[in-house]
Amino acid sequence: MGTIITGNLDDIWPVLREMHESCYATGEVTRVLTQLKVDDRRDRPASPTQKVKSVMDKLVDSNDD
Repeated sequence: MGTIITGNLDDIWPVLREMHESCYATGEVTRVLTQLKVDDRRDRPASPTQKVKSVMDKLVDSNDD
């Protein structure tokens, strides 16, 4: 399971920190593991919608074989 967050990295890092820290809010946990995957492509614009379309196109092409 995962969550996709898009935007400017300077805006995203504080949100990630807040998400991680919120797990401690109740005081019931003493350890939290947060795993991040950053896909930072700067050679051309890319959105989650474009990425899904690319995967779907590849799936359709692979069914043609």
